[in-house]
Amino acid sequence: MDDGTSYEDLIAFISANRDRFTQLWEAHPDGPPVDEATYLQSRKVMVVGTTGDVDAARAELSAIWPGNLCVHPVRYAAADLERIAHQLNAVTTTSIEAFVDVRANRVKVSIVALDQPTLSILDGFDREVIAILRPLLR
Repeated sequence: MDDGTSYEDLIAFISANRDRFTQLWEAHPDGPPVDEATYLQSRKVMVVGTTGDVDAARAELSAIWPGNLCVHPVRYAAADLERIAHQLNAVTTTSIEAFVDVRANRVKVSIVALDQPTLSILDGFDREVIAILRPLLR
């Protein structure tokens, strides 16, 4: 149920409220489509997390988006996750690459070595938000 306008309005509203919502993503309850034909016929649900009241957010977003919508509680909004990823990517004393994983509501961190200087930097952040990918060296 995508008339184009309401989808664009939904994206714009969520983007304007990055301090309350995560980025929007599309889910497929029947499994991922394998090609364009199955994509066009598959059920789609737009998914977004909120750090606020879920029922209030769902009501607010449903007024914009008439299609399938899942609003769920998250600990971190898009602005929080992006700020943390930006801070980690700005580190110059050790090799850290950070990126936001919207679905997991975390910042994934790729590092070369899980050494003391790197651990000290990561300890400056809530460990609930950081997901360390397997380091090359330990």
